[in-house]
Parts: sequence; C-alpha cells; structure tokens
Amino acid sequence: MRTAAIFLLALVSSAADRGEASRAFIAGRFEEARATLASLAAASGSDADAELCFDWALAALRARALGEAEAALARAERDARGGAIARCEFLRGNLLHARAERNAQLAARPEAEPFAYDLAVRDMERAHVAWVRAALAGAEAPAATRNAERALRRIRELEEARRRAEEERRRRDPQTAPEPRPAPVEEDEGAPRETPRTEESSDEAPELDRGELDAAAVAKLRALLEERERRKLADREKARKANAAGAQDW
Repeated sequence: MRTAAIFLLALVSSAADRGEASRAFIAGRFEEARATLASLAAASGSDADAELCFDWALAALRARALGEAEAALARAERDARGGAIARCEFLRGNLLHARAERNAQLAARPEAEPFAYDLAVRDMERAHVAWVRAALAGAEAPAATRNAERALRRIRELEEARRRAEEERRRRDPQTAPEPRPAPVEEDEGAPRETPRTEESSDEAPELDRGELDAAAVAKLRALLEERERRKLADREKARKANAAGAQDW
C-alpha cells in the first residue's frame, strides 16, 4: 500500500512539473522549460515516454541547445508510433535547419574557409528531406511543404555564398589551389547520429534519396497534397448527400 501511494505521489508530481514546463514554454521561458523537462526525463530513465522526450526536444531547440535537442528527439523517435513519427520528422527538419544556419554563420566569418559552407548545405539538404517526409506523412503538411521549398531556396543561396567565398579567396591569393572537400565531421557532443530505419517503422513516409533534392520533389509533394485535398472534399460531399437523402421530417 505504501509503495502504491509513493507511486501515485510521483505521478502527481510529474504531472505538475510537466504542467509548469508547458506554462514556461508558452510564456517564452524556453530555458526553464528545457531544464524542467530534462530533469523529468532523467528521473524517468529508460521509461521516459515519447511525448515527454518530444516536448523536451522542442524546448531544447527553442533554448538553442541543439545537441541536447537531438538527443531528446532520438529518444522520442525510438518509441514513436503512427502520427508521432511524422511529428518527429517535422521537428528533425527544424533541428537540422537550425544547425545549418549556425554553420552558415560560422562559414560567413572572415577567417572561415569556403568549404565551411558545405556543412551548412549538407544539413539544409537533410532538413529538406525531413520536411518532405513529414508532409507526406501528414504532419503539418502545408507548413512542412513551405519549409521544404524554403530549404531548397536556402540551399541555392548557400551554394552561391560558397562560390563567392571561393572567388574572394582566389582574388586575395591567386596561387591558391582548389580546396578538397572536407571529410564528414563529428556532430555536437551529446548529439546522436541518425538512427537507422527499421522494418518496424512501417508508418514512416517513403524514403527519399538525394537525387530527389530538387524542385521535382516538392512538385510531387504538392501534387500528392492536392490529390488528398480533392479526395477529402469528395468524401465530404458524398457524406453530405447521404445525410440529406436520409433526412426525415418528424
């Protein structure tokens, strides 16, 4: 009996803490929300549920703790099912976009080498893929589609910035040989590598290869969303007619 009472007390305390974290997040106190949710996840250990880890990842992202956000998202993805998988894809796109923009800022520094832009392009491409997956799976489809389109434009901007940086470097030092592409670098400390897809993740959207990272991918996505919308409207009209036919005056 004592054990059950302690367990119930822990549940009540956890719910109160999560409520406080939610209020802090809504108020814009993202660091406070992040710290509270991180503490709850640590206390729960391996039993931390996917929703808690997702909220923790979201708060960490808004607090600009990108490595922690990716670690939390990896835990949320581990137990995500159904629509939660698509929500995780959408958030992964946001995380990769934030990482890409941070790398772009570093690449824009005067002392940076032009190839530093490659890291920003790489993460922006990954963000594009994640948002396309999210849209195909139905998670915030209009927003995910817009984000995917913006990511494509941003990739072109970053590639152009790299070209200008290379031209400026050659102008300053005409004898400079073309730079080799850098080897992949390690992620932030505490940030997990991308988890492999398994057969158990049958609810996921189709895999997209890098060859589809162009306007054609977005065009396919838009066509799919338009077809879904047409079907939705047709189903609503069919249901409306069925209700009308079955209506009776009493």
